[in-house]
Amino acid sequence: MTKNRVSQYVRGKVSHFGAPLTGEKCVSERTLLARLNRILDDDGEIIRKCGKHARLHLALGDYYRINARTKKVTATHTDLDEYSRAWLVLKDDEVITR
Repeated sequence: MTKNRVSQYVRGKVSHFGAPLTGEKCVSERTLLARLNRILDDDGEIIRKCGKHARLHLALGDYYRINARTKKVTATHTDLDEYSRAWLVLKDDEVITR
């Protein structure tokens, strides 16, 4: 933790996850991907995470969607926060922790 983060933590302004203490719940990326994939399974889609050092990261982005049956990429550079809020998977009082 940086000095500023430590002083804020000691004063009680941020949680140990780094999220503000405003009643927001922290949801991990892994949990959010699991929630999304359970819902998208009915539509035959899957969201995958592309590694930062993967060969195709520039083309696919951090997250991309594939068709579960054909295994073809249907969308690239998917914004996880925006997409999960559109599908009502991420509630208004939840924030994504990285």
